[in-house]
Amino acid sequence: MGGKVKSGTKLKSLYLRGFFVSILQGLNIRNRESVNMKIIRIAQFDYLEEDEENKPPVKSIQDVKSSMSEIVNRAQKEYDLWDGSDIDTYAGGGICHIIADAIVDVLSDKDIEVYSVSSNFEQHVYCIVRVIEGIYEVDIHHSTYETGGGYTWSKLPNIIFEDNDIFINRLDYDYDNVSEYVEME
Repeated sequence: MGGKVKSGTKLKSLYLRGFFVSILQGLNIRNRESVNMKIIRIAQFDYLEEDEENKPPVKSIQDVKSSMSEIVNRAQKEYDLWDGSDIDTYAGGGICHIIADAIVDVLSDKDIEVYSVSSNFEQHVYCIVRVIEGIYEVDIHHSTYETGGGYTWSKLPNIIFEDNDIFINRLDYDYDNVSEYVEME
């Protein structure tokens, strides 16, 4: 995979994007995402089309946000199917990995670059998306639908998911830093 890049092309583009993003981070701009997206688009002018490995994402965080009701519906379906007595399927554990898989399914069906990630800080699986505005965490936190710890979780009763249960948090302004948040193969 990956094509040839004219000498200095990738470096110049990365330098420009980093420069503009650094300026934005220092400014108190009310609509920073809109300005950020326009500047990043300007800074990406010199990527070659055959440079697949370093190709910028084409989707926006707005594409993710417009998928929230579909994510909620899929998560609700998985929660409703959860039968804690089914040891073969759940082994006494929770469903955060199944919820994360549902998020991955919804977003990848919309050609959004998305990864499921196992947390280094707690026994939890969540999603990372790489969009034009940067790197974001997308999750329905386990405390919304289950209680417990480690590998022993119980279903909280009568949970109905809503759009505001979806947590979206920008981790990085530079989408090329995805490998800092996702273990790449």
